[in-house]
Amino acid sequence: MFLDEPEVQLLYSLQDTDICICSPAVPPLFSDNFDFQTRDDLIRGLLVDDEILTSTIYWYKLKSSEYAARVKNWPMYQAISHDVIHRWAYPLVPDLSLDNSDDPYIFLRRHVYRQRSATLCKGCDLEEDVVLAKGTVVGENTQITRSVIGQNCRIGKNCDIADSYIWNNVVIEDGCCVKFSVVGEGCVLSQGVHLKDGCVLGAGVIIPPVQSFLGLRIVAETFDCSNEDYTQEYELKKIGPKAVMVLAVNKDVDSEDEQEGPRVSGLTLVGEEEGEDSSESSDQLSTSSDLSYRASPVPDDTSLFFNEVMDSLSRGYDDKLQCDNLVLEINSSRYAYNVSVQEVNYHVVRALVSLPSPDNYWGQLRMQLGYFLPILVNYIRNQQAQEDCLQALEEVATSRKELRDSLLKLLHLLYEQEILGEEAILKWHSSPDLDDPAATPLRTTVEPFIKWLQEADEESD
Repeated sequence: MFLDEPEVQLLYSLQDTDICICSPAVPPLFSDNFDFQTRDDLIRGLLVDDEILTSTIYWYKLKSSEYAARVKNWPMYQAISHDVIHRWAYPLVPDLSLDNSDDPYIFLRRHVYRQRSATLCKGCDLEEDVVLAKGTVVGENTQITRSVIGQNCRIGKNCDIADSYIWNNVVIEDGCCVKFSVVGEGCVLSQGVHLKDGCVLGAGVIIPPVQSFLGLRIVAETFDCSNEDYTQEYELKKIGPKAVMVLAVNKDVDSEDEQEGPRVSGLTLVGEEEGEDSSESSDQLSTSSDLSYRASPVPDDTSLFFNEVMDSLSRGYDDKLQCDNLVLEINSSRYAYNVSVQEVNYHVVRALVSLPSPDNYWGQLRMQLGYFLPILVNYIRNQQAQEDCLQALEEVATSRKELRDSLLKLLHLLYEQEILGEEAILKWHSSPDLDDPAATPLRTTVEPFIKWLQEADEESD
């Protein structure tokens, strides 16, 4: 290769993503050669045995806008989660997930993501880098930072959660402290429990009250730890009816492989001594900024403004806040993000029609519009504002079937409430965007209302 090519470039700054695609002939090599434990062992063996002459190895350099990484241990799980929360893996971010279209995440300041059905009690604080899923309730005076909370969790009062991952249906009672830990699905942390420094709890674990643990693996039930599949010996110590500590006995295992403990309910219990793999993961974690995600977009000010408007309106409707106070909140956000008047009109209307859930969409929207009517009157005050309003309705309707099916009734309602005028509606209807294939079909759905307007205008003349 060096002799055949006029130029050879050597790159020393690349970061391995640990993602490989191989032919069907490669996996049997691992079973036939006991020395092959990792990909590097395979490549080294091919080079030593001169079998590389009959094989081909390709590599692909990611573009600056691309992202790739593999979760192989706790540090990489934490690093990739951090990258997703900070939007380096855009568009793979919580607020754009298709799985949550019925209850989308709201993206707030300091990289906080919250679904609308999550409940925050008085005095609780989501500091930064927090994902809060639907159905979760956070108690009074609880602090959460740099953590992911799953669905339908119950977190009590005066809790402190930091740098941790709480899976679905977890109950954390009052006064608990969880730091740098993973809590599996369906776990219960009784009052006053402290988990710190890398604790991993399997599914269904119930920790008795007032217990403290540092860097331990805890499962719900005992298991056969003499299995030959485990490369390290373990001792089991029961601390409760549904809590068994897994303690590593032999800490001097001479192996370059990652030590793997028993798999319980989907959690891999990794030993403390991870050999070269551990040092590699630490290097990857410390240099995670080199993972080829430089050009991933950072959310602009208008996106942040829209999310704050969504949060204000959702909270205002649930708590029945005065519309005048909500207008003040929206105006404060406008000045904070330096958003133009047209963008304010557009995003306020867009947020209003995005609030209702798919179930009984029109019924919810009609009630919410009745409540928020003073806000619409405040912002939709002239011809330009009406055009901004119609543009927002069209954009949301093209992507949301519920609004598309209700658009005729919505236009009629806004016309009756004197939010939209006849001139603005007819002008919008007669000037579709020819580059948008959904523009003309959307106008067809409101054709009966347009004919009614035109006939009423003729009768008036």
